Amino acid sequence: GSVTSNLPAQEAAKKLLAHQNVTLGTSSGNTCPGGNASAKDNLNQVAAGKGMTRCPCGGGGSIGASSTLLNSLVDIANAGANFRINFIAGACHSGGSSHYGGTAVDIQRTPALDAFFAKYPKVNSGPTYQVSGVKVWFEDSSHYHVSLTGR
Repeated sequence: GSVTSNLPAQEAAKKLLAHQNVTLGTSSGNTCPGGNASAKDNLNQVAAGKGMTRCPCGGGGSIGASSTLLNSLVDIANAGANFRINFIAGACHSGGSSHYGGTAVDIQRTPALDAFFAKYPKVNSGPTYQVSGVKVWFEDSSHYHVSLTGR
């Protein structure tokens, strides 16, 4: 489906920080030295009107967050999904990762999320679901990769 929330990134971040269905990782990742790039840090940065701290292996510095991505996460939470955002711009991902462009998050996989996403159409007959303006890719047994492009 398409995105139904239409908030500026700053307001969407505030909603996610306060949403009862959303929990946030507090680690920047074992392979991401320097800190301040946890999911919680990143959303607090956006809520304060700042860029998100990127993991040094993603180029360091800061990057803006996609309002479409954040609004889609608000929609998913409002639809009843309970989820934990593990990483946004933190953790080391492959070179050129959409995480470092502010357009992807990793959310922790649970059986309840598997059932929630199974209600949505699959894209390209792969392990990707189209949900509220984003694609949700089954990355591995531990998490889903959620982004505007899926992979």
